[in-house]
Amino acid sequence: MQTTAPRPLARLIAAVATAGVAAVSLGGMSLATAPPAAAAVARPAVANSTADGPISRSEVITRAQSWIDQHVPYSQTSSYTNQYGTYRQDCSGYVSMAWHLSGSRWTGNLGEVMHDVARSDLKAGDVLFRHDSTQQHVALFLRWSDSAHTQPVVMEEYDYGHNAEQRTWPANYANSFAPKRYNRIIDDSGAHVTVVGDSGSRVMYARGSAGDVIASWQSPGSDGYSPWATLGGSVTGNIAVTGAAGSRALFARGSGGDVVASWQSPGSDGYSPWTSLGGNVSSDITVVGDAGSRVLYARGSAGDVVASWQSPGSDGYSPWVSLGGSVTGNIAVTGAAGSRALFARGSGGDVVASWQSPGSDGYSPWTSLGGNVSSDITVVGDAGSRVLYARGVNGDVVASWQSPGSDGYSPWVSLGGNVTGNITVTGAAGARTLFARGVNGDVVASWQSPGSDGYSAWVSLGGRVTGDVTVTGAAGSRALFARGGNGDVTASWQINGAGDYSPWTSLGGSLAG
Repeated sequence: MQTTAPRPLARLIAAVATAGVAAVSLGGMSLATAPPAAAAVARPAVANSTADGPISRSEVITRAQSWIDQHVPYSQTSSYTNQYGTYRQDCSGYVSMAWHLSGSRWTGNLGEVMHDVARSDLKAGDVLFRHDSTQQHVALFLRWSDSAHTQPVVMEEYDYGHNAEQRTWPANYANSFAPKRYNRIIDDSGAHVTVVGDSGSRVMYARGSAGDVIASWQSPGSDGYSPWATLGGSVTGNIAVTGAAGSRALFARGSGGDVVASWQSPGSDGYSPWTSLGGNVSSDITVVGDAGSRVLYARGSAGDVVASWQSPGSDGYSPWVSLGGSVTGNIAVTGAAGSRALFARGSGGDVVASWQSPGSDGYSPWTSLGGNVSSDITVVGDAGSRVLYARGVNGDVVASWQSPGSDGYSPWVSLGGNVTGNITVTGAAGARTLFARGVNGDVVASWQSPGSDGYSAWVSLGGRVTGDVTVTGAAGSRALFARGGNGDVTASWQINGAGDYSPWTSLGGSLAG
């Protein structure tokens, strides 16, 4: 309810507590309060967003849950301060806090930062909104409580005498509200399966549902995979893997926000205990370079880009150093030592870059390359002919490229599609193929005909996946891996050298969401 508009529902609903679930009634209408443990979206330990900037759905729900956990009472005249800032304690102040807006809006101007969405497309972090002559209210959508998708579970501040809470709305009440979406919200990319090695000796790594690192592998010359085994650890996010079989090193963000690593001793199949490499990061780890001269990059807890490196010939890593910037998401790194270029989504939704001058250890100031994107950046090609791909804010795939021999980038161009998460790109210029998770949960692809700059219409390759797509192998023998709808790893591969893919097959496992 709002500070500057009438509240016809205010003070009219009296709560009657019951064991675990409360029900309130108005004229036969029942509003059920769901148990607070029912939140369905993972809660990150570290915030990734900046005020009025892009924000993931999981972070929205984490912020919203903080007021529920802290029992913040409804008020149109008071504000509440916690780790996420100071916001007014009514319905729109609550949504403003959850969306990390720069201040508390009200239902009369909240429409400036959101847009209509189909009711069937509602996702956690969207809202149900009403602003008319009889009622002004907004609530965060969490999920549907029924298979018919008529009764939403919401998170809201709604009346004096009540704290922020999670409730289930009945269908007739919910139908009087319009579904809306924050303009800067981004979908979580979901769990990623890291796959290394050639066909017949591939190894898959992922974060398990218990927060450990798990792996499954092919025995040399075999198509089948071993049962999934735990490699220990307590990690958050996806696993970076580098090095050849027998001397591999694994890196991830630890559950405490530091960077942790585990490695094989040369010639060994086993892995060391997980060791902290320090740092305070809020993204996955990007690793470049060979053993003894590796460099680790990540987004720091303050939104900057941070790095740590080995001195040549050393096993240890330097203290973490800030490379500046204000970014969201993971860091893409390309180029050899001394001429590396870093790319990321800026806090304003554009693509930003910083680079080394050849032969230099230092990096340039961060520069905007334009665009308005809602995913991490995928970079392919060598300096002078690089191409950048990302998910646009409208759900399409967008690209920008260098003309050969040029340092500048083209205006961003839409390549169509309607995708979720990050873009996987494989193949050489003129024969590239793009893969992504479609909005319906299938895997979709678009490709260049050899020698062509244009891309085909997007085509569904089937499947039901809940994470980004990992692609291995050359054209004609490619294999696709992703987290399946049941939390397992699912795969599809080309079967006849002509581009056709097999039905999607479960490879087992229990991956974190």
